[in-house]
Amino acid sequence: MGYRANRRVRVTVVATVMAGLLTACGGVNEQRVGDDDLGFFVHGKTILPSGGMDALVIGTFVTANGCLLLETNESKYPVVWPSGTTVVGTDPLVIRLPSGQQVHLGDQLEGGGGYLKAEQLGIDVAEACVNEYGEIAVFNPDVDPSINPG
Repeated sequence: MGYRANRRVRVTVVATVMAGLLTACGGVNEQRVGDDDLGFFVHGKTILPSGGMDALVIGTFVTANGCLLLETNESKYPVVWPSGTTVVGTDPLVIRLPSGQQVHLGDQLEGGGGYLKAEQLGIDVAEACVNEYGEIAVFNPDVDPSINPG
């Protein structure tokens, strides 16, 4: 098995283990927010030590098709926010991270995490929100992403 294939197997195993730990440690909670009934996903209470997945989750916070998404150059992803993230306003949409920082539409976000399938997290994502890869952007449960206002 070559380096790339070997690395792909390790990444898949790590993502699967992390998804199992996330489910065991409070799972992912869903709320519906605003007049558009947008799906808002947040890690449940975490008992994991600091850390998590090693991928860089990056994108612009947008809404489209009734979904809260992170938009990259390649695609749009539904988002699972860190544990303790809340919606503080819906007109305009404002999200507060556990640190108190606020995220507004158009802000650029960057943080540790990964990309998982909805079924790995045990959540139901509206078909209109799922991208061509069937993946969700997942920020690590205990670390706020950095924000670059848009």
